[in-house]
Amino acid sequence: MSFVFYLHEKDPQDFTGPESAIKHCIERKDIKWMPLGRSKLLEEDKNNVNDDILKRIEQQAGNVGRELEGGTEVKQLVLSSMKVLSRLVDSRLDQFSEQVASSHQRAATGRTNMSLDMVSEFIRCTENHD
Repeated sequence: MSFVFYLHEKDPQDFTGPESAIKHCIERKDIKWMPLGRSKLLEEDKNNVNDDILKRIEQQAGNVGRELEGGTEVKQLVLSSMKVLSRLVDSRLDQFSEQVASSHQRAATGRTNMSLDMVSEFIRCTENHD
């Protein structure tokens, strides 16, 4: 309100460009020159909020980057562990295959011995019957 009184009291010849435009708005009862719903303090606060938002976004981006780097380290550790586990499983499978082959060999040898024993027994039986 003090600005309106200031313009009312001031000589129109001494008006600046903005003062002249505002005086014409006042005479036409046009209020578009008034900063309704705005204030310098609020606008400064909005700028601070935007700065805070940008800082938080930067911090979050940094955190995500660090987490991704950490994730890469974890992936490398898991991959290394999987390689060790794979070698261990391969070794155990080789041992198991050798054991199975050995069992088959013993079984085959046992059958051969059993067959020879049966033949010998048959021959003895036939000799005894003759």
